Amino acid sequence: MTPNRLAEEEMRVKTMSYDPMDPPEEVYATIEDLLDYGEAARAPISQIQAINIAYNIFNRTGKFSDGIIAWIRRPDHEKTWTNLKNHFTEHHDLLRETGELTLQEMQFQSQANIIHKMVCSAIDESFINTLLRQLMNLQEKAILKLNLNRNIKLIIHNNNYRQTISYPFSSNKCKLCRL
Repeated sequence: MTPNRLAEEEMRVKTMSYDPMDPPEEVYATIEDLLDYGEAARAPISQIQAINIAYNIFNRTGKFSDGIIAWIRRPDHEKTWTNLKNHFTEHHDLLRETGELTLQEMQFQSQANIIHKMVCSAIDESFINTLLRQLMNLQEKAILKLNLNRNIKLIIHNNNYRQTISYPFSSNKCKLCRL
C-alpha cells in the first residue's frame, strides 16, 4: 500500500454514502479496512480519526441526530472505537424499531446515495484523469525544454570550437556556455 493509494482510500471512505437501511457494520468494516491499509502503508490511522470518520458518515445521513447528540455528550474517555460501534448500532436498532427508517424515506435516501456515489466517482475519475494528462504534458514539455537547452549549448560550443580550430592564435572560447 503506497501513501498515494492510502490517501485515495481515505478520501473514498471519508466521502462514502451510507444508507441507514443497511446495517451500520458496513461503515465499521469499511473504516477497519482503512485502518488496515494505514498499517500496511506504515501510516497508521488513529482511533480518534476512525471515530471522527464514522461520526461524520452517520451524521451526514440526517437520521442519527439523537445518537449524535448522545455521543457528543459522552465523556471523552468513553469515546472509543468499540463504544462508538455499540452506540450507533443501538441507535440504528432503535430507529428501525420505532419506524423512523421508513421505506419511502429510505428509497429517496438510497436514490440520493446512488446519485452521490455516481457523481463522486465521475468527478474523482475525471479529475484524476485530467491531472494525469496535465502532469504528462508538463513532463513532456520539461523534457523537450531540457533537450532544446542542451542542443543549443552544444551547437554554440561546437560553433565556437570550430572557430578556435580555424583561428588557433585567437582566444575565441565559448562565452555563452563557458566551455
